[in-house]
Amino acid sequence: MATLNQLLVIKAFFYVSDHWELAAVFLKYPELLEEEIDSVFEEMIGAIRDEGKGVSLENLPILIERHQKLKNVRPILRELIAQQQNENMSKDALQEALAIALDTEAFLDVAYAFINASTGEEITAAFVKYPELLEAEETDHIFVALMDSAIKHGDNESAELFAECLQQLKDIRVKLREAVSQQYSHALILQKAQEEQAAKTAKTDIKLLLTAMQHFLDVSDAKAAYVLFQTYPELLNEEMNPLFEASIAAAQKQCDPKVAKFLKERHRLLKKLRQEARKIFKKDSFHRTRH
Repeated sequence: MATLNQLLVIKAFFYVSDHWELAAVFLKYPELLEEEIDSVFEEMIGAIRDEGKGVSLENLPILIERHQKLKNVRPILRELIAQQQNENMSKDALQEALAIALDTEAFLDVAYAFINASTGEEITAAFVKYPELLEAEETDHIFVALMDSAIKHGDNESAELFAECLQQLKDIRVKLREAVSQQYSHALILQKAQEEQAAKTAKTDIKLLLTAMQHFLDVSDAKAAYVLFQTYPELLNEEMNPLFEASIAAAQKQCDPKVAKFLKERHRLLKKLRQEARKIFKKDSFHRTRH
């Protein structure tokens, strides 16, 4: 049966938001680095599964992932803490070292997801789960570190594998970026959204909606948006939502996370301004005056 203190330790570990905070938790609760705490995790996971409902069940995958992460980082964190004892490292310096180690471990997960992918579907799944693989500055240094470590330990076979994977990753990046730049510009993504949405929009002129959407994507602030609403009142109607959603889906499908993120942010802004406009004008729908 878990003690109250053990439950508090796991709660502190569960609710951290970044590796700096996580490093602080390890320093405050060194019992996390002992295998005895694993049985408490397993007891909690089993209890949540048995209950089978509620908020706790929704958090179960995160709890399992955090527990696995804890087991993965224990060896290196123990080594760092032992090094502190030998070098009289300050608490702040140790926390920084632990945070760096945690960052490195997270990138190792990313690298090995690609290294272990053996089919096209598995490689695609790795990119979906870890889009940072598309950014050289985000992940290439991890592959280089893996190569250096393998060479240092005389494991030339692994070093060659890491080098081959890094080159394969670079080749994939080049092909993807060429495809994005040649075929999936912002305008083409909107055109794709138009094609998917045309069948669903019978009463509203799709060209008008696309024009309104394009102008809204270009506004610089809320004040400019309210001015735009006078010209394109359709922006304040729910019928704009599917167009944004289709555009976001098209961007995601074509591996353009930056455009997808931008469209999501603008859609959230539109929804917020729409609510405020309804309060001001006490109306649920808005239409242009037709002559």
